[in-house]
Amino acid sequence: MTEESSTGPIRVKDEKGAWRDVDTTLVLRDGVVQPKRAAADITISAGGSGPLAQVSEGSQSLGIGWEDALPEPVRQGNTATYENVQPDADLVVSSHLLVPKERPTSR
Repeated sequence: MTEESSTGPIRVKDEKGAWRDVDTTLVLRDGVVQPKRAAADITISAGGSGPLAQVSEGSQSLGIGWEDALPEPVRQGNTATYENVQPDADLVVSSHLLVPKERPTSR
């Protein structure tokens, strides 16, 4: 018998109720940037004014803002980069999930 455990969700139910792997690849959906599939409702700015990022689950939410209007982000994998938000500085937001490349070995 073996047991596998995780420090966070690895699967979530889709809109039809089927279990799917979490996928933190960022996509543009309904005017915001979101992970394809996540355990919580995560929204990231698609540019302009408004919240930079917000995480919600049930009636609870936590958000963070940015004082200036943001450019449209460059999305790559699970990262959104807002270029040149300050002189010589980019703002980077990630929907990060730690995924080991190999199963840990027992010691």
